[in-house]
Amino acid sequence: MKIIAFRIGNEEFGLHIDQVFSIEQMQEVTPIPNMPEHVVGVIDLRGIVTPVIDLRKVLAKSSI
Repeated sequence: MKIIAFRIGNEEFGLHIDQVFSIEQMQEVTPIPNMPEHVVGVIDLRGIVTPVIDLRKVLAKSSI
């Protein structure tokens, strides 16, 4: 089994490689007003406007 492992804070997570579309270099994020707290903004990924999500905030809310 092949997985992609990553760390958020002190916790380690993994996803099966079949669930990963691509891994990209971080680029400038354009903030969007009035979005939920966990939505950082958007990026242009190969001509497609793609939302950027802060997983720390998403996972922190789900563990409460």
